[in-house]
Amino acid sequence: MDLAAKKLRLMKQILEIDDDKLISALLDLLKPMKKEDVLSDSQRREILLGIKQLDEGRRVSLKDFLGK
Repeated sequence: MDLAAKKLRLMKQILEIDDDKLISALLDLLKPMKKEDVLSDSQRREILLGIKQLDEGRRVSLKDFLGK
C-alpha cells in the first residue's frame, strides 16, 4: 500500500470515530510530530557528540559543570 492510500485509509477511519476522547487522544499523539518539535541538525550533532564523549569516558561531574 503506497503512502497516499495509507493516508486515505487513515482519514476514512478518523472520520468514522464518534468518541470525543479518542479524537482528543489522537490529536495529542500527533502534537509531537510537528516540524517545530524536531531537533535541528546542529542540535542532533551536539547530542551525538555528547554521547560519543561519554562512550569514550570523557565525563564532567554536575558539580564541576555548574561551578564553571
